Amino acid sequence: MSGLDKVKAALTARSEREAEALLDAARAASAESDRRENERIEAEERGLRERLETQRRQLLTRERANLALEERKSLLARRQEWIGKVFTSAAAELAQRDPATKLAAYKRLLDREELAAEFAAQPDTPVGLTLAAVDYALYEPLLEYLRSKGRTKVEAVDEGSPFTGGLKLIIGAIRFDYSNEEWLARRAGQLTPEIDGILRGEEQG
Repeated sequence: MSGLDKVKAALTARSEREAEALLDAARAASAESDRRENERIEAEERGLRERLETQRRQLLTRERANLALEERKSLLARRQEWIGKVFTSAAAELAQRDPATKLAAYKRLLDREELAAEFAAQPDTPVGLTLAAVDYALYEPLLEYLRSKGRTKVEAVDEGSPFTGGLKLIIGAIRFDYSNEEWLARRAGQLTPEIDGILRGEEQG
């Protein structure tokens, strides 16, 4: 091989090596680019899955909250229905008591400590007594009972709001409500746990 041929061969070999090196570099760059692109796609997919899972959990939480709210509304509505039935029945029974029993009960109301204290604090203040319409016949004996307790200024007054039984008293600007409705309303809080237990028992049954 002549010297020229040797030079040509050397140049060709070097060119081939350089070309191969360039190809290797290009392949490496392409592989790195592919790796980064795959990582980007995987990260986006992972982020999407996480967002979807978060949305699913939020939706489930809202659904559970809505269900709990609906159950609570249902329980409250049924509780009020039961309390209404209990009150109606109790008010009817109280109103149907015989006059002698009512008179004795109303006198006990007039003997309550808070009334005695107010009578003592306002000895000369007029006293107004209000009874339910069904108890009209009890006005006179109760007014007489108040007079026997030292109250000279007593009278029957129309308080304005109807009620089924019991009595209401006005001493100056102070009002005392001993009506059946007021007594039953105060009992509502005591009845609630018992009624809730009955309602939950119905649901489980």
